[in-house]
Amino acid sequence: MVGCDGGNSLVRRTLDIPFEGRTKPNQWIVVDVRNDPLGTPHIYLHCDAERPYVSAALPHGIRRFEFMVMPGETQEELSKPENLHALMSKVVARPDKVDVIRQRVYTHNARLAETFRLGRILLAGDAAHIMPVWQGQGYNSGMRDANNVGWKLAAVVNGLAPDALLESYTVERRDHARSMIHLSEVAGDIFAPEDPKIAQWRDTITLALNAVPQIKQYFVEMRFKPMPRYEKGVVVPVQPQTYGKRPRSLFGASQDSALGRLIGLMRENRESKLARLIDVFDQPEPTPVGRLFIQPRVRTDDGREVLLDDLIGLNFAIIAWGTDPTYGLTPKARAFWERLGTRFITAIPAMQLAVHKKRDNGVITVGDIGTRLKDWFGDQSHSIVFLRPDRFVAAITSPQEISEVTEAFEQVFAGQEVEQ
Repeated sequence: MVGCDGGNSLVRRTLDIPFEGRTKPNQWIVVDVRNDPLGTPHIYLHCDAERPYVSAALPHGIRRFEFMVMPGETQEELSKPENLHALMSKVVARPDKVDVIRQRVYTHNARLAETFRLGRILLAGDAAHIMPVWQGQGYNSGMRDANNVGWKLAAVVNGLAPDALLESYTVERRDHARSMIHLSEVAGDIFAPEDPKIAQWRDTITLALNAVPQIKQYFVEMRFKPMPRYEKGVVVPVQPQTYGKRPRSLFGASQDSALGRLIGLMRENRESKLARLIDVFDQPEPTPVGRLFIQPRVRTDDGREVLLDDLIGLNFAIIAWGTDPTYGLTPKARAFWERLGTRFITAIPAMQLAVHKKRDNGVITVGDIGTRLKDWFGDQSHSIVFLRPDRFVAAITSPQEISEVTEAFEQVFAGQEVEQ
């Protein structure tokens, strides 16, 4: 059973799974209105030092306004027509003409379940993690949970993997959920500081940074948002000597350097404000393993142009650039992949499709429309990639090492650690 029953999850509470984290002391009042009085598709976060507020467009012509509840105020007082009118006068020209659906006060929580699995029961969505709204990542995190646990449950239920595979669900998803919680908390601290002097410093710094186009673009495009990256779980780590680069920490510091060790010590207290800030901006040197693969359009043998996802379907895939991904597989390794229903794919430049030799060995040849696949493989040290059904990269390898890496993947797929 997967418990997806919200932040007050009966499933989680019945299992007595700790729900670690904090609750912000200040509250917010939400006001939903019909016939959107602003009519723009945007979401606005107004850093008003006197009373921060949010304006967000919702489906069906509904707009949501959120105002910080100041000390001493109550929902009953704020909901009175005259007080609600005063709040709305900050955001609309005719507050007396607003068609209010509802208003309610809520509290921001930042909490994370100690584990996402206990025996035959798993947690997902708000039952596993809840976060402030500031980065809009609560629902996204729930979808990531579903993508992660869905294919694993299918593999176990269909007898393709032992239930030890499900242990990787917590291993992979919990750390990223924590990072998204920290991101939301940091954004909230910046958006609505409790000290007016800090708000003044924020405004000054923001105006200065806004004058630099590259920095402005960095924040507007939310490039600081931590992307899912799985260092443990159903992935085969790339050896540093094989990949050619050692993992690095914040500011490019090697994990073995004095700065890298200092950052590691600061991160030990995972719930401190400094640790949350480091968690947001700590982006190690990239390796594709444990990260989402790209989503290119490809051309098939019969001339169709399709998304790579649609070609692969709900399957594993082994993709090789310019070579046969099955050539180096031993019979045992190939049998393992075939048992999982794996798609074997060779990618070549689209212009070469007309002259390539067709094979009947179960390998699909696709043409790279543009150069997205070529560029992706060009950035790697290896030419073969293993993709999971959720499109995360499980491993990368060379043609001559594919069977050895397959053997390592069999271990993690069975819930075991890879022998280094």
